[in-house]
Amino acid sequence: MKKVTILLVALMIFLAGCTSTGTSAGTGNGLTFELSSDTDDPQPKDTITLTAIISNLGEADATQIYVELLSTVGLDLEGQTRKQVQTESVRRGDTDEVSWNINIPDVQMETSYSPFARLCYVYETIGYQDVFVTGSKWKETIPKLNSDVSAAPLDMNFEAKEQYKGEKQNTYAKINVFNKGDGSVFNNTGIITLNNLASYENGQIGVLTEMKIIVPKSEGLIGITDSNPSSCLGTPTPCFNIIDSSVCNNQVECDWEYGADNAGVCSGTARNCVFLQDAECTSQEGCEWKYSSELDSGSFTCQEDSDQFTCSATQDNLKLINKEEKSFRILFDTHPASETSQQTVRLTSTATYRYCIESGPLSITVSPDI
Repeated sequence: MKKVTILLVALMIFLAGCTSTGTSAGTGNGLTFELSSDTDDPQPKDTITLTAIISNLGEADATQIYVELLSTVGLDLEGQTRKQVQTESVRRGDTDEVSWNINIPDVQMETSYSPFARLCYVYETIGYQDVFVTGSKWKETIPKLNSDVSAAPLDMNFEAKEQYKGEKQNTYAKINVFNKGDGSVFNNTGIITLNNLASYENGQIGVLTEMKIIVPKSEGLIGITDSNPSSCLGTPTPCFNIIDSSVCNNQVECDWEYGADNAGVCSGTARNCVFLQDAECTSQEGCEWKYSSELDSGSFTCQEDSDQFTCSATQDNLKLINKEEKSFRILFDTHPASETSQQTVRLTSTATYRYCIESGPLSITVSPDI
């Protein structure tokens, strides 16, 4: 029994010598990483190793990845604070790591250090939304329309009509993009933290290096234009609340009808403001036309390729901070082949951006044996 006790004590001492403490960062919507030390209680003149293990839990490959060790004042760091990962990219589901050797100074009293790390990488979010384009007399049941978005720090969703019916000019779909991760965005002037508004106010923040919207060419879509710098906003007055015939007849999708007793009533369902163009908006009670300075709107440049329309916006046009949501619109024309034709069209959006997350601080305490 005594021999067993000695073995257990020896095992406990061995494990204590291999103790590693760590702190992690990331939500699992892209890259996550854990920063750890091979010991949290080194002695003066010891050399310790800090390691950052990176995991890609999102649905895209991460590129241009580096980890920077921060808050190392007083520590003798071997090499550079910023290190690139060894591979060109960390594919989805894969891991990689970087490490630093640190020489502990010859301190004469108990001293604590709290290094932490920042991981930055380029990532992309891809989403799509199916819309249904029909002729003006198509009356069947609308088929199931699919939509999806990849797991990434920046999320997106589409706002589009379920059915685009008949010939329309300058109708549109809207894409909303928002930061659902726990990190920050990066530009050439440095890191913008989630609580730092100064850089945003100075116009220095650009979260998306590129935002691209693709609309496939089809029989039902005949053209696409740059994004409109204005939009119709508000809540339309319901038809049944309108008591004046002239106001009712000006309200899109409302009609003034007379009953048997010759009493008039406004019937129908007023069209949503966001689907109205300039002239319709100004006459629609409850709606208001607002211009780009009042909108979270990006400017897209569109070009026509052999099989699709591609609209892209650059860093200068796209701003995002804190966990705000920004919206971007594309305009297109619908031209069904016939009054009874029908077609499902898939709108695709890709956002490319640099994203940065920070670990919590490690607690490293040097307690000299005196």
